Amino acid sequence: MVEIAYAGPDEREEVAQFMNRVFHRAKWDIDGWRRLVAGRWCGPMGRYAITVRDEGEMVGVLGLVYAERMTSQGPRTTADMTSWYVLKDYRGGGVGQKMLRLATADPDVTVTNFSSAKAAVQVLEKAGLVVLDKERLVWHPRDAAALVVHDDPLALGDRLPEKDRRIVADHQGLKLRHLAVETPDGLCTLVIYPQKSTMNTSRMK
Repeated sequence: MVEIAYAGPDEREEVAQFMNRVFHRAKWDIDGWRRLVAGRWCGPMGRYAITVRDEGEMVGVLGLVYAERMTSQGPRTTADMTSWYVLKDYRGGGVGQKMLRLATADPDVTVTNFSSAKAAVQVLEKAGLVVLDKERLVWHPRDAAALVVHDDPLALGDRLPEKDRRIVADHQGLKLRHLAVETPDGLCTLVIYPQKSTMNTSRMK
């Protein structure tokens, strides 16, 4: 019998091992998966994943990164979906939809997905998520003399809004770059995940 439920605190290692086994293209090892499910912002007893089990055996998982964030409408609980995988034998029977229904069932939690594969967008929309941005913007190099860029936003102290200070502080130690840019409308805080692209080249003889 297939059972779908939130993973408990004692299942963290099993969830991390499952993710490490099924996500073959991941660029990190088991320690990376352990950090993902550790509950960095929601504590050791917080929610971090939804699991699918068949007769006790884990056959699917949906990672969830819970956090308390300050928004323009006050504090909100957010849950970002990540690392969603169901074994092939269990696909096509509605298991994925049931996982999403459980993930989005709490009206007090704002569920997001910032890294969805294109093929999953339609499934997410059916679950009630709304596409907020479908454009990709490319920033070209330019003369930045007119812009003042701060590499250490936390050094600005109270000049940085409280909610931005919280986000920058919470994400210390991750592979991210934090910037604060002076604009005519005030400081703009950026959290950037730097990536390098590779290009295959060949030489004609």
